[in-house]
Amino acid sequence: MVGSSDGDSLAFSAFAEARSPDGVPVRSRAEVRLWAGRLGLSLEVAHAGGEEMEWEEEEDDAAAADERRAKRSRIIPLPLPHVGLQGNLGCEEGAAARDVQDGTQAITFDKTGVRLETTGFSVVQSAVAGPVMQFKALAPTEISLQPGETVSGSLQLTLC
Repeated sequence: MVGSSDGDSLAFSAFAEARSPDGVPVRSRAEVRLWAGRLGLSLEVAHAGGEEMEWEEEEDDAAAADERRAKRSRIIPLPLPHVGLQGNLGCEEGAAARDVQDGTQAITFDKTGVRLETTGFSVVQSAVAGPVMQFKALAPTEISLQPGETVSGSLQLTLC
């Protein structure tokens, strides 16, 4: 985890490495940035298979490196069916849920006093449960990453 402050904002980020259930190496980074009246969240997810294999090849003899190159062509993709960010907002009674599927990148949630702006995650889904509005900002389609590919997106919540 890394933190910083640039005078106007406070930020921290967290980095993680894991393997999918299929054994695909995954790397991700999330960043949170806080300003007066505004909160920003960003997410990056990467299929780390290509990087990992290139590093291993440097240490192998020629025959092992050839075998690794052959395996690389059979590496499975990393499916990300619902990649995005989700959160909750306090709201007044009677707030209406709002879903956006058309790629609109900025919406104001009714009776929350908050405007949501997205980059990369252009599908917004929301639901109201009492005084809480839940929202998701998602990639517009299912994503399947090949080795070395990365997907990223962000959202900003601004007080109106």
